[in-house]
Amino acid sequence: MWADYHRQPIKEVQQVSFEILYAGVSPQIKVGGSSKKLTVSFSDDNTYDGSWSYTIDGVDAAALLQSEVSGNTNKIKFIGDSTYIGKTLTVKYIYLENEATLDLDIVSL
Repeated sequence: MWADYHRQPIKEVQQVSFEILYAGVSPQIKVGGSSKKLTVSFSDDNTYDGSWSYTIDGVDAAALLQSEVSGNTNKIKFIGDSTYIGKTLTVKYIYLENEATLDLDIVSL
């Protein structure tokens, strides 16, 4: 006789897809410009706690930004100098093992 009362049911992990949406005409951020609003849109219309990261040429760029996160919205402002004009800021949102990225061109005012 086998007793299986010690076994725990396996919980199914819900898979959810998401993307980063940019509020603007073209995905860019200006040196010394105003904040840009980024929103994570989930396929099931919920909000999940994930993490944001920022890189330029593969190097952490968090120190070059002011970031204000509220729910699934992130307002970022580029506070770096003009030496970054022409480069690309890669914004990444990570939830569980999934990630979404958005590339923003760094331009002058």
